Amino acid sequence: MYAGFWKRFLAFIIDNIILQAVMYTLMMLMGLANSLPQDNAAMSPEVLIRTLILLASFSVGGFLITILYWAIFEASPLMATPGKLALGIKVVDMNGQRISFLKSLGRNLGKIITGLTLNIGYVMAGFTVRKQALHDKMANALVIDASALGATEFPPLEKAGAGKIFLAILGGLSPYFLILALFAALAGFMFTMFNGLGNMPSFEDLNGSRPAECSNGVCSATGGPLFSISEEQKEELKLQDDWLTLIAHFQNEFASKNENGAFAASFEELENAIPGFPKDQGKGGNPQINLGSDFVSLSVPDSEDKKGYTLTKCYRKEGKSCIQTEDTDLLVGSGLDYSSPNTCCL
Repeated sequence: MYAGFWKRFLAFIIDNIILQAVMYTLMMLMGLANSLPQDNAAMSPEVLIRTLILLASFSVGGFLITILYWAIFEASPLMATPGKLALGIKVVDMNGQRISFLKSLGRNLGKIITGLTLNIGYVMAGFTVRKQALHDKMANALVIDASALGATEFPPLEKAGAGKIFLAILGGLSPYFLILALFAALAGFMFTMFNGLGNMPSFEDLNGSRPAECSNGVCSATGGPLFSISEEQKEELKLQDDWLTLIAHFQNEFASKNENGAFAASFEELENAIPGFPKDQGKGGNPQINLGSDFVSLSVPDSEDKKGYTLTKCYRKEGKSCIQTEDTDLLVGSGLDYSSPNTCCL
């Protein structure tokens, strides 16, 4: 006899699709889209005021069209909007008769109050004894199945249990719970991201000033360092850089004797071509040495007490040295440019 919540909800969706199509058509006919400024630079005060008036007028007009759509259709001989007709439901008074236009208008204006109840006024249609939403009760109206049209009595149904009422209210509030959960997740993400960024040292933190220049992934570590490294680390870096400088020297000597000017691709080539080439490969930290096309790099792996790093020496480009490491103290204290081996010599 009575139209339940889900039938009414589906009818509401159908009616809103129709209304959106009507609004879009009116918007096109009125040329609203073409009336709005297409360029931010064109937003002079006069254009802004005209745009706001235009949008406000369309919003008010859209509200009136929406209210009149429901009020006129439900007060008509159809006693239903197109969405309700599609679901086979009608709007009647408490005696099963067609409602007047004024009552229909008041009922639909009452949806504003229903909406202020965080959807609870709407889900009342799922558990009240005559399946009435809040605005139905305010207008003394019923929403019934078309098959019940002609009935003169509409007896109350069995009262819903507390569990059903609780679940209905929970369902009505669920969109707000979802919005709150999304906001909480977004807030947590933003907090984590910004907290993490806050713990990352900037170049100002590392050097006391911005680097003089950053080009091709190479940033110069200039300015007064705020961190320092131990004398042992300084000595280790110096020995390693001296060792790479020596290899770079031998590479340049190799290239000068090579017809095509190419550098040696391996240590074996250097040993075979240059008598007395030293076989000791660096000092401290169990380094791994790699010959690149125009650089030699020495990589020290992470250990229990310190981060690893890669030290690079260019064969040419004035014998430039670069370091790549996550160790802030070592990065700043070394005084070297921060760069990967492939970009150090660019």
